[in-house]
Amino acid sequence: MPRPNMSQEGLDLLLEREGFHATAENLTYTTTDGKTVKEPRLTVGYGHYVLPTDINPQTGESWKHGDEVDDGWAKQQLALDVEDAVSAAVKQRNQLGSVDDQLMLDGLIGVNYQMGTKWRSKFPTAWKNMVQGDFDKAATEITRGRTSSTPSLWSQQTPVRVADFQKALRGDVSYYTPEYE
Repeated sequence: MPRPNMSQEGLDLLLEREGFHATAENLTYTTTDGKTVKEPRLTVGYGHYVLPTDINPQTGESWKHGDEVDDGWAKQQLALDVEDAVSAAVKQRNQLGSVDDQLMLDGLIGVNYQMGTKWRSKFPTAWKNMVQGDFDKAATEITRGRTSSTPSLWSQQTPVRVADFQKALRGDVSYYTPEYE
């Protein structure tokens, strides 16, 4: 039986959300409360978080701020990074029992790609609700921080990505139609 994979629509959304960064840099973003935050690690290509062990294929050395890549390398790295996200998402979807649809898989791939394969440790209550089949409650939980009265850091940093995952959790096919705030 072939292994499930990300749909073209899910990949298109991921590419749009990540954007292409030809230059390795510490990305910055503005949180919903107006703070500017600088990421601690370099990002290059389509959202590839540079690891200390990563070697720049152009120089054969460790990545440095300002190193550049072409779209070909970025797409090859994207394929490797997506493969890791797919592996984690398939396992997670299988843990959800009766959930077996492409929208959920694409949503899980997207969250694993952006936040890493251990994202559930940041949202244990949301994951618990997902396992129990209460996806609407899980969609609400991912917006909450350590206490229910504070917003999650993820929802402050990238609210559009949170909204994407909420749509996938709720089975809303408009997940594939990007919206901007």
